[in-house]
This record gives sequence, C-alpha cells and structure tokens, in this order.
Amino acid sequence: MHVETINALTSGTTSPMFAAFKLDKRISFIRPYDPKAPMAQGYRHAVIRYRETGKQTVSKTAQMVTIPQVTLSDDYLMPEKASQVLVGILEDQQDIMLRAFIDNGISVIEWESVSIDNCLDSLTAVRISQRLTKEQVENWVNVALVDSLRVRGKQNAESKGYVVDSEKFLAQIAGTIAAYRERFARLAAPVPNLDQNAAQALVNMLLVAKVDDDISRSLSKKLHAILHPVVLESGDL
Repeated sequence: MHVETINALTSGTTSPMFAAFKLDKRISFIRPYDPKAPMAQGYRHAVIRYRETGKQTVSKTAQMVTIPQVTLSDDYLMPEKASQVLVGILEDQQDIMLRAFIDNGISVIEWESVSIDNCLDSLTAVRISQRLTKEQVENWVNVALVDSLRVRGKQNAESKGYVVDSEKFLAQIAGTIAAYRERFARLAAPVPNLDQNAAQALVNMLLVAKVDDDISRSLSKKLHAILHPVVLESGDL
C-alpha cells in the first residue's frame, strides 16, 4: 500500500496535515481514523481502535492522532536493537495515554503530554503498581490521606448530628478512615474487588487530598481501568 509522505515544515495551510497538527503550537488534533491519511516526515499516526470484549464488532469509531515520532537523544546510549525495543515500548505507552485522553473528552493533544519523560513516568507508575502490597497501600493511606480522611469523617459525623468529640463522633471518624484504607488496599490485588461506585469514591478522595506521588499515580491508573474497562486495540499505520 502506498502512503503519501509530505514535508511538515514546508506544507502550507491547504495541506491535509494542517488539520492534523500545528507545529508552531506543538499540538495535534484527535480525528476519525483515515487509512489514506498522508504521512508527514518525522511523525507517526497513532491509531486507537475499540473492540467489545468477546465480540467482533467495534464499540465506537477508531480515532487517530498524528504526533512526532519518538526519537532518543544521545543521553540514551544503547545498542541499536535495544534502542528499537525502547522506542516501541514508548510508542505503545503513548497510545495508552492517548486513549485515556480520548476517553476523557480531550480533542487537542499537547506534545509535551506524551513526551518521553511523561511516558517514562507513566511506565514507572505501572511498574510500582505491579509490586504494591496491601500493607504498603495501607501505610501510604495512613501518611498521605489521613488528614483528608479525618476531615471527611468529621463531615460524616456532623451530618448525622453526633456531638463533637463524643464517642459516636470519634467512632465515625475512625470508621471513615478505616473504610477508605480498606478499599484503597484492595487496589494492590491483581484484579481489585471494587465496583465502579467505590472506584469513583476513591478517585474523588485523591482529588480532594491533592496527592501526587508514584503510589497515587499507580492507584489512579488502576482506578481508571475499573471505570473505563473498554478493550483497546492500537497501533500504527
């Protein structure tokens, strides 16, 4: 199959590439998949396809986005074969991140959001999530979330009309902390036993607490998988 190749630096506003990305603003646009789309030098078409589990039909129209090809700098000194493998891993991670952007309704992709550094951060979060234990998550909650959970517990106690600092008031706070800690700890399992309502509650708590560390990012990815269980097929043209 012949794929037209054009020079992105010299193509004018009438070029099909003008609707795909803007070099000066370093952004690309999500658009419906077009197998005949021309290929710009130094770029790749990331194609995001959707399939229903166990079915041959698609759940929604395939999308595509034209982004700069992954190019390793001189900082990455390694044999050519290893370099090719790493580029492939980074491109696969870009596709995963692009799918998440699409699922969240984003139509314009900033190139920085899928940069090599951001891909490596995301891969690190995945690696950590695969090694997390229940005890590690519980300890993390006790440090990173306990203040926000205590506030939530007080709100719950007040909504029930408990007298401040009474036995029931304090028990409600302790119960709230324990309930969230137990549900967050479930995320350490290979297949977390959480329904979507519970997952959304944990997402909301992470947003309230405004935590941003390796463990929170790892748990956020697991929560996203629970809330968005669509099976993905992705690749390049």
